[in-house]
Amino acid sequence: MKKSLSVAIISVLSVLVIVFCALYITNNQRSSEQIDALNGEVADQAGQIAAMSNDVAKKNSEIEALQADVAEKENQIKTLNADAADKDGRIETLSADAADKQQQIDTLTADAANKQQQIDTLTADAADKQQQVETLTADAADKQQQIDTLSADAADKQQQIDTLSADAADKQQQIDTLSADAADKQQQIDTLNADAADKQQQIDTLSADAANKQQQIDTLTADAENKNARIDSLTADNEAKAKEIETLQEEVRKLVGQIEALRAETGEKAALPEAASQTMTAQTETDPQSGTEKAETAAQTETAPPSMTAQTETAAQTETASPSTTAQTESAAQTETASPSVTAQTEPASPSATAQAETAPQSGTEQDKTAAEAAAAAQAEQIEALTAEVKEKDEQIAVLTKNLEDSGSQITTLQAEVEEKNSQIAVLNQDIAEKSEKMDTLSAELAGLTEQLETMKTDASASAGQICALEADVAEKTAQIVALQTDVTEKTAQIETLQTDVSTKAGQIETLNAEVDDTSRQVAALQADVTEKAAQIDTLNKDVQELKDLQEHNATQVEELKSLFMSTFASSSANTLSNLPDSDAVTVIKRFKVRAIDNPNVRKHPSIYAEGIGHATSSVVYEILDISENGWYKIRLDNGRIGWISPAMGELEALEFNFDPNVLPDAADSAK
Repeated sequence: MKKSLSVAIISVLSVLVIVFCALYITNNQRSSEQIDALNGEVADQAGQIAAMSNDVAKKNSEIEALQADVAEKENQIKTLNADAADKDGRIETLSADAADKQQQIDTLTADAANKQQQIDTLTADAADKQQQVETLTADAADKQQQIDTLSADAADKQQQIDTLSADAADKQQQIDTLSADAADKQQQIDTLNADAADKQQQIDTLSADAANKQQQIDTLTADAENKNARIDSLTADNEAKAKEIETLQEEVRKLVGQIEALRAETGEKAALPEAASQTMTAQTETDPQSGTEKAETAAQTETAPPSMTAQTETAAQTETASPSTTAQTESAAQTETASPSVTAQTEPASPSATAQAETAPQSGTEQDKTAAEAAAAAQAEQIEALTAEVKEKDEQIAVLTKNLEDSGSQITTLQAEVEEKNSQIAVLNQDIAEKSEKMDTLSAELAGLTEQLETMKTDASASAGQICALEADVAEKTAQIVALQTDVTEKTAQIETLQTDVSTKAGQIETLNAEVDDTSRQVAALQADVTEKAAQIDTLNKDVQELKDLQEHNATQVEELKSLFMSTFASSSANTLSNLPDSDAVTVIKRFKVRAIDNPNVRKHPSIYAEGIGHATSSVVYEILDISENGWYKIRLDNGRIGWISPAMGELEALEFNFDPNVLPDAADSAK
């Protein structure tokens, strides 16, 4: 294996050297450019080359020593070939020597590879630096062209600045002339504005005064409307009360009629018996005052209805004319006077009836007397009840009449207030008319001033428009000048920057050229070193090849011994590990693969009747620790437990032998 590795390494190195040389020759011109770029780095790596030179000198000394050693070893190999008895010791010595030489070859190969890597790195660095030089050169040329373009552009912009400055000065002179004219017109406008403001202030004052008076008129009108509403409400209330009084008076008339009817019926019943008539006469003679009172009472009764009629007429007058409250009050007084007359009529009626009831039995029978008394008593009660009802209605009429008087008084007061407020409204309206006329005059004057002001403003606007146009033109040209000046400044700065950059890049190009030269020198030195080391490797490879040939011869003998041992071990049907030779010269490695169909039992002893300790995993390969006499295999499960498995549960995966060639001949003799 080491021989193959050495041969492969040597072949690769040879191919690399050939390819490198071919590339170097084919691309000589391009490489020269790269080498020129590396020359700058070669100077910096001179120290490295010196160190490498010392290292090469040392390695040359070692190679010479090794060559001498190889010659000595060749003599030893010849001696060993002649002396078969001393072969094992010589093989061991040669193997160690070959290993040492292989190690030296590996070291030199690694060193050569490292040097080649340095060459590749330096070559790539030189190419990169050359590319940088070309890029910087092209960039410098481009920047020089930009400098020329910017310079021409700056000159053109400066000429434009001069033209625009002259035009701006001319426009500024026009602006000054128009500004003076505009200032004069503005002064006239200010005068007119002040006069218009004064007149507008007078108009505002009159308008505010008119608005205030209009507000007073609105307040007085609202108050008058409110009072008229109260008058209407009181009038409606008076009409309702007059109707109520009329109703009560009608009821009083009806009651008085009932009382008169009862009195008339009572008088008829008293005139029926003659004795009653005589008694009545006697009573009249004995009590003339009583008769007089009756006559008076009757007269009052007859005169009572006209009194009620007067009250009704008075109520009707109240409905049609509210202001005649005084007449209503007088009629109410008459009604109050009429009510006592009805009462007076009612009060004598009962004694008269009683007297008649007492006198009637004296002239008639006892039965008639009793009936007359009962009828008289009933009529007397009716008369008393009607009299009380009439009195109650008279009281209601008195209350309503009093209310009518109060409402009439309020209506009179409210009407007086309404007339007063109407007078105030008329005065205010007259004042508003005067102020409106004055406002119209001022408005006409203000319109004239406004017209003049508009004319002046139109002229001023025209002048201002011209000024604005000129100022805008001047501002535009000034902005153009500033922009051009800024552009010129920027281009000047760019020119300076580009010039500085060109100078910097020129310095970088010189530095890179020096580095390329230095790198080229380093590459040449490393290539010489690589060639020298390749020669050393060839020499060592030859030595190694000779040693490997000897090892192959010995390995053939070892393989023959292995075959003999394996055939001997396999020929014994009852062979176990315990029957192997007790020697460290051989190691037997056996593996058993479990079948894939299931997980077979692993038992404590090599028998199907033994206790099971677990299961082997299907398709898993186990190392065979021992083989029983009946062919069972001892294995170690994954959980660490050790048991026996039947050979029918799988197949023998491998049977390998490792031999120690140092003691193999003794082990082989023991096996034989």
